Amino acid sequence: SPQLKAKQLSCTVEIAPDVPTIVFGDEARTFQIVTNLLSNSIKFTPPLGKIGIKIGVFGECPSAVPNHVWLSFEVSDSGRGMTHAEQGSLFTPYFQTDSGINREHQGAGLGLSIVKGLIDLMGGTIKV
Repeated sequence: SPQLKAKQLSCTVEIAPDVPTIVFGDEARTFQIVTNLLSNSIKFTPPLGKIGIKIGVFGECPSAVPNHVWLSFEVSDSGRGMTHAEQGSLFTPYFQTDSGINREHQGAGLGLSIVKGLIDLMGGTIKV
């Protein structure tokens, strides 16, 4: 990403060995979720910071079809972090941790509420 390079962020990706080589699912929604999460990490991580993503198997799907698994995606960064109050409102539409007129970051505050909605539609969970 141009922003990743401009801020000189390091990015690591770890894929657990038990993640299947081929997976089936909603590719478009999964891409949007991961893209939104990484975009937030890039936005709120200071220059020369670190971003990481880990992909793992969360467990077996409650399905009659064998070999179906839930995947977990964990995004981390070296940003400033959030207070407990901010964490509690994180998935609320239009919520922004920095809402003053001189705020540093742009956006409408919809990205994470959209992520939560998509994850809910797919039967998953998201947490901080």
